[in-house]
Amino acid sequence: DDPVADRPVALDLERPEVHSVDLAIERALPFGMTGSATYLYSKGRKLPFFRDTNLNPANSTVNYVLEGQPVGSFPLYRGARPNTTDFQRMIVMESTVSTRYNALVLAANKRFAQGLMFNTSYTLAKAADNGQTSATFFGGNLPHDTLTYRSNPVDSPMSPSNNDRRHRYVASFHYQPQYLWGIGVGGIVTLAVGLGLMGFHS
Repeated sequence: DDPVADRPVALDLERPEVHSVDLAIERALPFGMTGSATYLYSKGRKLPFFRDTNLNPANSTVNYVLEGQPVGSFPLYRGARPNTTDFQRMIVMESTVSTRYNALVLAANKRFAQGLMFNTSYTLAKAADNGQTSATFFGGNLPHDTLTYRSNPVDSPMSPSNNDRRHRYVASFHYQPQYLWGIGVGGIVTLAVGLGLMGFHS
């Protein structure tokens, strides 16, 4: 008998761990401005993964296309499940997911003076994992199955996360000079590379 088949959690399930580091350097600049450089690092270990153990090995593949752009090839399962008499999905929670995030944030800010204030920042980042999903509880919406990550995501190499965004720029400003009799104008600009489909690369 499979010891995992009759229990919702793996026998070696552990508490998840997240370690993070934030190192910043800030310096005063002319004209009431400040500049800063910040390095961010985060590493997750033993994060939960919900795996369906009632699946045979994939016997085909399917290619997905989103808005005319190829997403990638994924396993396709045909035929009945191994255990069709008593169960359909047999989902087990395992502590097998790892994540890693590195980012460099460059920022410049100007306090309100001479009618102008602004904040601007640029982030260069990389997020990677070996199979993280958005599922947090048991349920029928299974993000990944047994074979997508070679039966155990902890054995899979790190690859770009589904929410990986390498470049992001944000700027906001408020302009209210005295000669406009209290009338001001402001705005926010956000520029970022699209999610693309980096997280689907094998």
